[in-house]
Amino acid sequence: MLSSLNFALLDIGQVNSQEDSSLVRELLIAFIVALILGSIINGIQQKPNNNEKPNNNAQGGTAQNSVAASSQEVSANTNRRDFPDFAAFANLNTDNFEQLVLNGSKPIFIDCYVPNNQACDQMIPLVAAVGKKHEDSIVMAKLNVMDNILLAHRYEVGSVPTFLLFDHGELKGRLTGVLPQDRLESLINTSLVSTAINGQQQ
Repeated sequence: MLSSLNFALLDIGQVNSQEDSSLVRELLIAFIVALILGSIINGIQQKPNNNEKPNNNAQGGTAQNSVAASSQEVSANTNRRDFPDFAAFANLNTDNFEQLVLNGSKPIFIDCYVPNNQACDQMIPLVAAVGKKHEDSIVMAKLNVMDNILLAHRYEVGSVPTFLLFDHGELKGRLTGVLPQDRLESLINTSLVSTAINGQQQ
């Protein structure tokens, strides 16, 4: 557009003062027409295509699909809490805690959890596998922290999942967080070894 202006001004500068003024008017009219046509062309090029869907809609759809998939995964994990191996674990509360834990004859492994917590649900298959493996030597139990706040406070359960191991009424160890199965195994094996040693000494 600037080149058109320079071209027009150059032509105007080259017009002799003796030439008819109609030539100047024609050059000015041509310049104005060029400006108008240029504006129209630029407007057409910058106008969005209504037939094309914006990219942000596609990205938004992808994000929504990801969230939906995550929600389904969490729901699936939550349902794991009902599968037989874990459902068979004793549900601890203030009424039975003393009898099952403090006065129990076997070591007891307690899964302290919060319902619908993804980290807690993620550990369910591992805890169930550990319980199945040691079902003859250890008692597996679960404690809903939300329903048993006093018990959680008494044993300093500040985050979930937390795993507590009691032996003859004494707290022998704890683990917190999402952990591999071998870490859970090590906690139990330590208690079993300690119990075996104490039995030999007696």
